[in-house]
Amino acid sequence: MIKIKSLLIVLAVMSACSSSPDAFAVSGSSVDLLTLSQDLLYAVRTDNSQEADSLKLKLKNSAPESLLKQLNSDAKKNAFWINIYNAFIQDILSNSPEKYESRGDFFSKNQIRVAGYEMSFDFIEHGILRKSKNKLSLGYFNKVFPGKLEKSLRVEKPDFRIHFALNCGAESCPPIAFYNANEIDAQLEMAEKAFIISRSRVEEETVVVSKIFSWFRADFGGKKGIKSLLLKHEIIKNLSYNLEFDDYDWKLELKKYRE
Repeated sequence: MIKIKSLLIVLAVMSACSSSPDAFAVSGSSVDLLTLSQDLLYAVRTDNSQEADSLKLKLKNSAPESLLKQLNSDAKKNAFWINIYNAFIQDILSNSPEKYESRGDFFSKNQIRVAGYEMSFDFIEHGILRKSKNKLSLGYFNKVFPGKLEKSLRVEKPDFRIHFALNCGAESCPPIAFYNANEIDAQLEMAEKAFIISRSRVEEETVVVSKIFSWFRADFGGKKGIKSLLLKHEIIKNLSYNLEFDDYDWKLELKKYRE
């Protein structure tokens, strides 16, 4: 009887493998997560749903330890998670735009599967990339009790320039680019410059900037830090300008890619 049960188990496993060849083919060492994140974003951008589904399956089935092994620097973490965030925003909302009608639920719901974990857009943005910041604190307060997974995956030092790279699907969001660890500093610098120049305007003694600066003002060093960035990019001539935050256009606008 034991031998028969063992045989049935073996046959069941063989059947599962034959019907779903990718189900057991992925291991932490066989998948380059950084390359996968770029390939997934490209597949979504080119509307290659079959390739996107295959890559999402590989991402889902990747070994959990591969996240720690491969994403072992802030540069790698930023590049990977920005690509993943942007890819899934585009993929999910392209297929189900009605989900954007309740944005709070959309961003907080676990609907991204990575290495056996289910996570939300908020988890990626505020937990990993902003190092456990409280979402509604303007960047001034950290989460009181971040989870073990969050602490193991988050960056060591948050980079405020991620706010110029993450695209949440709205008209006022920054455009999407492909990020890689080797060039991410220059890429984020370019994203910063392009966003600030395109989204800022001077009206007499007042400078009007994106609402993003208000939501995450502590990330930028407060109002003085924001003005310093505007001065850096020659939007203003000195730090005496009044600062105002523009309205944010939440109209769904997909396929905003930087050429």
